[in-house]
Parts: sequence; structure tokens; C-alpha cells
Amino acid sequence: MVVTAPNLLLSDDELDLINAYWRAANYLSVGQIYLSDNPLRAEPLSEAHVSVDGLGSRAAMLHQKLADARLAARRYTRDFGEDQPEIVNWTWDPKF
Repeated sequence: MVVTAPNLLLSDDELDLINAYWRAANYLSVGQIYLSDNPLRAEPLSEAHVSVDGLGSRAAMLHQKLADARLAARRYTRDFGEDQPEIVNWTWDPKF
């Protein structure tokens, strides 16, 4: 059964604004990782501005750790029918 809510649909202008926002946010986040200087630069981007040394192996290791943790959580939920204890009993650390 498909339920539609016509009053919740976005106009073309609203979709364009959301698209522009996400493109800008992605540009800034990638710029913070890969650019050696300010991503909001006045001059055109050149190869000299890009810094990728050392990021590849660290990013791959983090990606693998996250994938392993996700699989472990899914396995625990499948076997025990609930979230892992460290997730269920989690509280925000007051230091932060």
C-alpha cells in the first residue's frame, strides 16, 4: 500500500536549494580532508593544493574497523535478540 502526503512534497526550488546545500557541505568536508589550506579559496584549485599523503591507509583501516564493528553488532543482535550491552547501557560522557 502506497500512502502519499501531497502537502509534504517539496517544490523544485526547495529541492534545488537542498541539492546546492549538500554539494557545498560535501565540498567543504572533502576540502577539510584533502586540501592543505583553506577549502574556500579565491584562486582556482590546482594539484599543488591537494594533500593525500598518509590518508589512504588510515582511512582504509578506519573503514575496516567500522565494518567489523557493524557486523559484530548485527551478529550479536541476531544471536541474542537485543543490542549489545555497551549500546543499551550507553551514556554521554560528562567530560565532553
